[in-house]
Amino acid sequence: MHIKDVAVVQAYHQDRIQRFGYESTEALGWKNTQSQQDRFRHYADFADLSGREVLDVGCGHGDIYPYLKQHHGDFQYTGIDQVGAFLEVAVQRFGDDSNTRFLLGEFASLLLPSADYVICCGALNYRNSDPAYLFKMINRFYDACRMGMGISLLQRVDFENGVLVPSDPDAVLDFCRQLSSNVTIKNDSESDYFSVFIYRE
Repeated sequence: MHIKDVAVVQAYHQDRIQRFGYESTEALGWKNTQSQQDRFRHYADFADLSGREVLDVGCGHGDIYPYLKQHHGDFQYTGIDQVGAFLEVAVQRFGDDSNTRFLLGEFASLLLPSADYVICCGALNYRNSDPAYLFKMINRFYDACRMGMGISLLQRVDFENGVLVPSDPDAVLDFCRQLSSNVTIKNDSESDYFSVFIYRE
């Protein structure tokens, strides 16, 4: 990610931290806690994660970890985020769990650790100066996964010229099908988001 794009993301979250507090769901960019939990539901039957390794890209506070653990039992969880204040919350909440680890860094530049499953629930919704950024990141996540990956994206935004941008579900689905024929999408036309899951064949 270009340094200017990183700065925009950092500024966006710093503003929301000041407005809502760094421990809040809103600081992460969610409208509220309910909208976050609604998005997590797409991952409830994503795959059998028990005993697997999961990499969560743009993990924020690591909130999806207890949600997935409740549905799948124990698994190894690695969360990556570029906002240090968010990782402090994640470590405070879940750092004592021997199945978790948290890494600080900008994931577009990091060498991603390989995992059975890679998930990214919202961290690809930011405006970027590279028009191919989204598809490059999908490629990177797919290369890092051994069994499958899932991403959640906005298809509508409140402000067209803001930091958050929508993605076209059909275009994303077409691209993902170039990587694997085993692709599923969860999309409610009434919702502002959708999720795509890609599985290795």
